[in-house]
Amino acid sequence: MNKFKIGTLGVISVAAVTLLAACGNQTLGTSTTRNIQYSLNSDLLTLDSSLASDVNSIDTLLNVESGLVRFDKNAQVELDLAKSIDVSKDGLTYTVELKPDLKWSNGEKLTAQDFVYGWQRTINPKTGSEYAMALSPLANATAIMNGKKTCIESWNQSRRRFQTHYHFGKSHTIL
Repeated sequence: MNKFKIGTLGVISVAAVTLLAACGNQTLGTSTTRNIQYSLNSDLLTLDSSLASDVNSIDTLLNVESGLVRFDKNAQVELDLAKSIDVSKDGLTYTVELKPDLKWSNGEKLTAQDFVYGWQRTINPKTGSEYAMALSPLANATAIMNGKKTCIESWNQSRRRFQTHYHFGKSHTIL
């Protein structure tokens, strides 16, 4: 073999070893920090939950945000940030109590008003949410989307509890 072939083979070997070492699962130190790596097939268009309409943005939001409820490993609805959700006998009024001591990442308290604000923002025509209709079962939501009302008047809110009315029977999917 000539020197060029030997040199090329050496460079390829070093590159292969470097590549394999980079793909290893060795951890440095005794850190208990865990990182999740998540691959997407295209760029995220938004992390604004009121504006997300593409698969990657919605999928990412579902994996990084918490809501009043979530799906468990068997795709059954379970409480997440809600401590309880009481449904009236007629199935039209939902009273939600939040878990105590919920906080935003900046340390500020998370309140019932934050959820109400998010829902009102989503159904506000000025926001331009493509999925605002998903919240149409909320009382007055359709009137807000049609520009006939400006806020959800029927909501009673306190620091950790709020109440809203639905147009149809018992369903937690919007929460």
